[in-house]
Amino acid sequence: MNTAEERGDLVDELLPLAAHLACIVRGEGGPQDIEAALEELTGYEKTALIVALAGLVDPDTSLADALAYLTWDENGDATPPVQRDHRTIRTLATRYRARRRRAPYVDMARVMRRLRGEPLHLTSHERTAAVEYGVRRMGQSYTVIAERLDMEKAAVMRTWERVKKRARRSGETWPDSPQFTTDRLLQNARRRAA
Repeated sequence: MNTAEERGDLVDELLPLAAHLACIVRGEGGPQDIEAALEELTGYEKTALIVALAGLVDPDTSLADALAYLTWDENGDATPPVQRDHRTIRTLATRYRARRRRAPYVDMARVMRRLRGEPLHLTSHERTAAVEYGVRRMGQSYTVIAERLDMEKAAVMRTWERVKKRARRSGETWPDSPQFTTDRLLQNARRRAA
């Protein structure tokens, strides 16, 4: 997704999920609910979701107000109320320092157009994103993706395995096979439409 309009549309599309996650975190669910909500998002969609979540927070809110819902610790034990801290989220943001190199840019609009058959040049990172998106979100087979990307089917399979391995190392759960059932595809379409 290259244009600001496309990025804005994606953030708008993810706002209901962002609100749902905010409710889960505030006590209306647990870790398994969060995992279920996030399991089928691509990395690009997760980035857009983070933007949507950040947009729900007023940076001039005091830390005490922002964290007032935390009434338990990681062990489920009651915690004392947050001390009246008049620092704001904006104040805390000044302490942020980037911890790692920036990920290479992937033009998702080009990726999507290539997956639809347009003969566009993709970088190696965009090819990887195309394999991930084609398999995971579009339900395309290895063969179809290989044809659309001018790759060997074996290369598409190796790329998919690398993407899954990297995702699993970061704690994501992924399906083992790109061969989705019709029921699964219909379920995904209904979920996106809702």
